[in-house]
Formats: sequence, C-alpha cells, structure tokens
Amino acid sequence: MVHPPMPLSALKVAIAVQNAQVLAQTGQFVAAFQAALTNQALIDQAIGILMSRRGITADEAFSWLKSSSQREHSKLAVMAAGLVHTAEGRARDGGPQD
Repeated sequence: MVHPPMPLSALKVAIAVQNAQVLAQTGQFVAAFQAALTNQALIDQAIGILMSRRGITADEAFSWLKSSSQREHSKLAVMAAGLVHTAEGRARDGGPQD
C-alpha cells in the first residue's frame, strides 16, 4: 500500500520533533560522559593515594577500593571521592596522611 505524500509543513514538524529528541538524547549522553570522566579522575586519585599510603600496586589499590565500596554498600566513585576529600583535608591541615 502506498501512502500519499506528507504535506511539507507536517514533514518540517516531524523533522523538528526528531531533531529535538536527538538533541535531548545527546545532552543526556554528554552529561553521563562528563560524570564518568569525573568519577574516573576521582578513582585514579584515590588509587594513587592508596598506593602512596600503603605501598601497594595500582591493581591492589583498585581491589582494596572495590572491596571497601562493596562492604560499605557504596558506589566506587563515592568511596573514592571520600578518600580524596579526606586526603585533601589532611594535606591542608598538615596532619598525618595515614
């Protein structure tokens, strides 16, 4: 069955709606990607802090962080952010780093 051609104004509206949907999806993707980059930076910083404090490898530090987050029922990025925040506070206050 052949459909009659869509009027030009209806076609323009359909294209505008589709463009708006694509734009919204792109905005959501960008926000998620930015959050992932921020989380990865915090995780990397936390791994470095653990490596320095405990004298362990990056893999061991990641395993420690992962186990801690599971034990505490917390997201890995949240645990990492807490560790980084604590280390920053201690560094500012000149306190011990352990």
